[in-house]
Amino acid sequence: MSGVDVVIPCFNYGHYLRACAASLLSQQGVQIRAMIIDNASTDQTPEIARELVSQDPRVEYRRHAVNQGHIASFNEGLDWATAKYTVVLPADDLLAPGALSRAVRFLDAHPEVGMCFGEHVEWCGEGQFHAPSRGEDCPWQIISGAAFIETTYVTQSCLPQMCTAVVRTEVQRRLGGYRPELPHAGDMEMWLRFAADGPLGQLNCIQGAFRRHAQNVSRQYYADRGLGDAVQRRLVFRLFFEKHRQRIEGLQRLESLAMREMAVQAFWRASHLFEQGDRAACNRHLCFARETCPELVSWPPWSRLRWKRLAGPRLWALLRPLVNRFRGRAPQESTALS
Repeated sequence: MSGVDVVIPCFNYGHYLRACAASLLSQQGVQIRAMIIDNASTDQTPEIARELVSQDPRVEYRRHAVNQGHIASFNEGLDWATAKYTVVLPADDLLAPGALSRAVRFLDAHPEVGMCFGEHVEWCGEGQFHAPSRGEDCPWQIISGAAFIETTYVTQSCLPQMCTAVVRTEVQRRLGGYRPELPHAGDMEMWLRFAADGPLGQLNCIQGAFRRHAQNVSRQYYADRGLGDAVQRRLVFRLFFEKHRQRIEGLQRLESLAMREMAVQAFWRASHLFEQGDRAACNRHLCFARETCPELVSWPPWSRLRWKRLAGPRLWALLRPLVNRFRGRAPQESTALS
């Protein structure tokens, strides 16, 4: 029976910890060892964690005197792991019933695959999560590393949720830990690293639940119309490109496409913010767009927004009906002239 070491980082998620642990310890068909890493929580985490340790010998507990941040906890857990497979399961997330046995069966059968992941649901409830039961019968596919990298660059999204990802510990050790400069997008960069190393496995069934709540660490990066999220994603692509541009064919093209698309999205957010009268936020998004794709400043919409910003929101509000009326007539006049 294959072993899975599960790292449970926790900071002030004590009220979620029992449900998280229950979703893990109820898994069948695998040997489980769990490490709760408490990042100096000020809530009831220590009491609950010690209770879990006393109830189940598979659970271990470490508490930091000072909050070292979640990336440090991830890496501490990866250093602790010795089993064949490793999972990082944030204390506010949950595993679906049978998730680990499905993942382990797949990875045991496909030694060329360094990690596998599954589908997830976003959940806002309390207590235990109940996913549809699939047993061991779960459709799967093997995705080439190149295809996964291209999809990530094109969609600019991180497909696997951390709560569904199961990795080979030996591969994880070879690839290294999470990067401290990527507190928000460290998992995205990590999955790209695994993809650069070899194929990935995708299980087409629900493997976990990502819990949405007011204390999600990621919330701060979606403030200011997602600018923090965009900054982190841009850094992921740049770091990955610098390391792998010589060995991954077509990465230069993907990098250029991703940077331009990211800049265009930031530009349109800036345009919307201008219309709302938020000039400071508009300027921040335009600055990001210009830094990300400098040639965008020669784009016609950029020039139009420049004139609108010179006019200012109040004057533009007066001119906008006239401009829209002119734009509405322009195609008819052009047709008449032709």
